[in-house]
Amino acid sequence: MLKGLYFSNMVIDKSRQYQNSSMGSDAKVNIRPFRNGDATQIREIFMLAMVYGQTSPMRRALRAQLFEPATFVLYGAFIAGLMLLIRDHTRMYGAALSFISVALFYSWRTLLWRKYLSFMEQSTNADLANIANSYGLKVIAKTDNQEEIFAPSGVSCFWVAEIMMDGRGTGKIAGFVGLDVSKSEDQSVAELRRMAVSPAYHRRGIAARLINTAITQARAHNVTSISLSTTMFQLDAINMYKKFGWVEERRQWFKPTFLGGALVVWMRLTLTK
Repeated sequence: MLKGLYFSNMVIDKSRQYQNSSMGSDAKVNIRPFRNGDATQIREIFMLAMVYGQTSPMRRALRAQLFEPATFVLYGAFIAGLMLLIRDHTRMYGAALSFISVALFYSWRTLLWRKYLSFMEQSTNADLANIANSYGLKVIAKTDNQEEIFAPSGVSCFWVAEIMMDGRGTGKIAGFVGLDVSKSEDQSVAELRRMAVSPAYHRRGIAARLINTAITQARAHNVTSISLSTTMFQLDAINMYKKFGWVEERRQWFKPTFLGGALVVWMRLTLTK
């Protein structure tokens, strides 16, 4: 719990740094394969984009919870409790009803937050914990400070969008994406994974460049289709994927609590020669 709070505060501090930063007029973005020095920033941006940011799916899920049918039942119970407080002989029942409804509401909200946070932290401890190994990257060179430079060894790869200034890399990451075939027996079927852009760099065309890079890699290796999964709380992402040609295949409810959940959307892009 303390570890989670520490990480939360750290990411929120980073969020303020990202939001206070800006790309100068001469700043550009370079899409390149992952390097080990990117790992910390990637995990921070992932949690910021998916959990702590104001436009993150988690924030939207919490706002959606305010309009769940079960929430309106709790609203009604709370109001009924307040009405019972007016009369002396029902005051005790009113206080109990109001307290219980508020306690249930916040318990539900806390459970929703913890379940979602736990799910996202599992991601940072899965492929994001060892990106080079998870995406089959190979070392092709080293920088002047002995940092390993990776390149894809096959179809799979993981790219970052690095901010450039005066033609040189700043080491600052604005976004990233992965292309993965490790989960498929058919190497012509790939999955787009971990697509995220720091909120400070939204609407600058970075996501489109990352996606185009992944599609180009897939075509070069004769991949016939690229699947992905997202949630109903990421409508902007869904619309962007549709512009690139992804079509929805199916939807399924994922319920982190018995009182609410998220609609997971599976999409697929069919590549033509």
